[in-house]
Amino acid sequence: MRIVSVMTGCSLEAADLIRRRMGDYEQLDEIREWFYKSLRTRGYKLEVIEQVWDVLRSFASFGFCKAHAAAFALPTYQSAWFKAHHPAAFVAGVLTHDPGMYPKRLIADDARSFGVEILGLDVNRSSDTYVVEKTVTGEFGIRISLAEVKGISSQEVADIIHAAPYSSLADFVARSKASRPIVERIVLAGGFDSLHGQMVSRRDLLFHVAELSAEFKLKKTVRSAITDQISLGMQEITWIPERTGLPALSLADRVKYEIEVLGIDVSAHVMSFYLQMLTELNAVPAKHLLQVRSQSNVLIAGVKVATQTPPIRSGKRVAFVTLEDSTGPIDATFFEEAQDQYAPVLFHSWLLLVSGTVRRTGPRGVSILANGCWELSEVYRHWKTGGVKSVLDLIGSTPITQLDPVAPTQIWEHASGFRSSPFADVRPAGSDIARSMRSAAKMAP
Repeated sequence: MRIVSVMTGCSLEAADLIRRRMGDYEQLDEIREWFYKSLRTRGYKLEVIEQVWDVLRSFASFGFCKAHAAAFALPTYQSAWFKAHHPAAFVAGVLTHDPGMYPKRLIADDARSFGVEILGLDVNRSSDTYVVEKTVTGEFGIRISLAEVKGISSQEVADIIHAAPYSSLADFVARSKASRPIVERIVLAGGFDSLHGQMVSRRDLLFHVAELSAEFKLKKTVRSAITDQISLGMQEITWIPERTGLPALSLADRVKYEIEVLGIDVSAHVMSFYLQMLTELNAVPAKHLLQVRSQSNVLIAGVKVATQTPPIRSGKRVAFVTLEDSTGPIDATFFEEAQDQYAPVLFHSWLLLVSGTVRRTGPRGVSILANGCWELSEVYRHWKTGGVKSVLDLIGSTPITQLDPVAPTQIWEHASGFRSSPFADVRPAGSDIARSMRSAAKMAP
């Protein structure tokens, strides 16, 4: 911007507009003609003009002005201070207003690492936002929002909050105006555990939802109009759920439904179910990677929380993947050689086992240069049937099919001279993770 302003005599504001327009191939020739004419008028030699233009054209592909950098730096500093001194309030705000790049379950797991407890869904305590509460230990925790329930409308959230508190599931069915599918999802996510958790299981309550829905004529998509007389009758009668004899949901089932309904694993981390297998395979958790020597061959595993395939100057496609294993995030890089063989798993699976080489870039800088990846649920099936040997045989084999081939010869060259793969993705990392995490829950053992 300063170069354009000084050499052409235009203002910094005009120079910033020129910088933005230079990213548009169709406008580049017009800007070049204006630039050359302006500098020739001001007495610059043609050799100087051409040299400066080459610099500007290359810079245009990735240039940021100082004002833009400052606009990022200030809120970053403010956020860091807020997170350090008020972690519960900070994370509650981030979760409420959507973290963007990373899924909410990763933000929640980061809060746990700061000692902030994530409190489950509760029909009497949850609100339309994430709220900070004091826990039984006297520390601050974050209560999951009703708005996170899959498929719930803002009107249903408002009706539930307005009619609270509730004395029982029957009271909720009678007065909340929530549709039956929403009631079932709240049950599966543990929204009634504080009311009935000591007496019956979530599966028992799910059975009772059908009975209560029939009794009060609740329909699947249309909220029932419940008369004051019926509501008054429910307030006078204390409803006590009965055991149905159905087996209670296992911990794995509870986590699966929590991710499907809320997108967040509250009862346990989804990776905890693979812990024994990963221990036997000598997989390295994120918290121990700093202790591993550079160039060491390792296995890592986790939930895929972000994938980036940005344009790079060589024109090749490079995939940067972030995994999370409950102890922290792990960054892995897949070059085209690895993508050729493992692209279907890399881009279409969300629970991964990755093999690769440790790359150290400083005292605390560590990443993995990946050379293979496998769907974790498939690895788990091999381990259950054939033990560690079966898994090692799987890792040692080469994929037969290639469903998502890479074409390294296809390279796009931009007006600025920048080259990129046609497969490069410029969307925000993790933009489709939230939806995919609900599918990943079904892959848990």
